[in-house]
Amino acid sequence: MAKAPTTTIDVVSKASKRQATTIKQLTLHSVVLVYKYMEARVKYISHLVNHLLAQETAQELEEVLRGLLSSSELLDVAKRLQIFEMLQQGIPQRQIAENLGVGIATVTRGSNAMKSRKK
Repeated sequence: MAKAPTTTIDVVSKASKRQATTIKQLTLHSVVLVYKYMEARVKYISHLVNHLLAQETAQELEEVLRGLLSSSELLDVAKRLQIFEMLQQGIPQRQIAENLGVGIATVTRGSNAMKSRKK
């Protein structure tokens, strides 16, 4: 038979061990959930890319994009591409923001994305 805790330290120690076990279980569960999410994300993105690449003409690709994205989403993607191209041309971020009618933070986000892709 287990010995009953006799001091406050014994009680806290037993509680800490239970909490540690619970935390380990939650951490493992979280890792599994993240893995499943990442796996699904890769699968869905891969499917999207393959679907887009299967289009034979620019017109077909545009039709697919218009079907998948709202007008504002499509415009945002088009502007994001323009941001990348203008940054590659060395155009200053403020000028890009003014020319495209986007915030400087949007251009900076694009710049950071380009830098992280180069690593």
